[in-house]
Amino acid sequence: AFTRDGAYVVSSADDQTLVLYKLEGYLHKRARGPSLGPLGQARGVEIMVGGTWNGRVVFFRELQLAPLKVLSAHRGPVHAVALAPGGHVAASAGADGKVKLWKVP
Repeated sequence: AFTRDGAYVVSSADDQTLVLYKLEGYLHKRARGPSLGPLGQARGVEIMVGGTWNGRVVFFRELQLAPLKVLSAHRGPVHAVALAPGGHVAASAGADGKVKLWKVP
């Protein structure tokens, strides 16, 4: 997912790291955190959301990469996450067949 200013991209790896890359191609920051699958970002909002393979939804600030809140959301993997325009509501979809809405911290 891209940061709100479009200058960085955030990715996650199976080794439980979140990685922030500058678009020029170099590593900007690496942080320990949950191993995330899907990532979501709303335009102009500094909060990002991610889904884990064990059913959690994780909210974090884009440039800090530290979790703000971790929720037990689904039974099984989270397949998709999204933030609504304005960034006040997030949605997650899981392998349990449910779509859930969350208030963004």
